[in-house]
Amino acid sequence: QAPQRQQQQRLANPKAIMVSRRQKGNPVLSFIKNVPWEFGEIVADYQMGSTSHTCALFLSVKYHLLKPRYVYSRMEQLQVGYKLRVLLCLVDSEECQKV
Repeated sequence: QAPQRQQQQRLANPKAIMVSRRQKGNPVLSFIKNVPWEFGEIVADYQMGSTSHTCALFLSVKYHLLKPRYVYSRMEQLQVGYKLRVLLCLVDSEECQKV
């Protein structure tokens, strides 16, 4: 059986980035200044573009060192819903060479 395509939410502003509510409190949001963004109910952490075919997952290296399988489970949740997937990494650990 073929995987089902994810239903993607549309933005009120097609030039905005849609941000998953699970990213609330993420300090990275304070650095998004030149593009509007809004919270929405999406599987990915960020959804970009007017066609909703591009997404990003956020990964802290510190979190990855604690839970190395997390990023793989998140990618599996995306299924076939996005043509372009970006992994946004925050290097927040001195032990980043282990990753």
